[in-house]
Amino acid sequence: MKRILLPFLIALSGVASAVPAPFDTLFPGARVITRAANYGANQAYGGYQYRLPAGTFDLGYELRLTAHEVARVRSVTVYVQPPGADTPTLNAASGQVVEQLFAQVAQRCFGMRSERVPALRAWVHSTVSAGGMAKGSAVFGPVQLKFERTQSSGAGYYDLNYTLTREGVPGTAPWASYCTFF
Repeated sequence: MKRILLPFLIALSGVASAVPAPFDTLFPGARVITRAANYGANQAYGGYQYRLPAGTFDLGYELRLTAHEVARVRSVTVYVQPPGADTPTLNAASGQVVEQLFAQVAQRCFGMRSERVPALRAWVHSTVSAGGMAKGSAVFGPVQLKFERTQSSGAGYYDLNYTLTREGVPGTAPWASYCTFF
């Protein structure tokens, strides 16, 4: 009986020990521009501005949520706007902020293990520092990260669009680490 219960209790303790992270805590040092949710549609959105010595940049996000009492994040889409028209990339300081942000989101909201962080950061770095129109995707353990660079017609401003997803239900095994909205 002990042999049967021990693996079960170990597995259960791993899920029970996961502490959900409020999504907004993943943006230290950023100024909140907006935040809102439509719980009937299971989605939320918001915007932040980062002020760095090399300049400012904005990012917006859209979340797909579960219908739990405390909404859990199922997917995250982030729109990063490089400063200025005809600027398809971020400067080094802004790029580092975005790399760190995605590493935090992947770990805290989607349960990506820390040994995958260097590969994720390197992939994000390649997307923020290379110009031109582009799209791609990569998988980091359970996390899928998609990227697309778009340019508005007329004004010439670029958006760097990223979507992080994972299969399963947040807060249930094996997706123990998850984020909440509000």
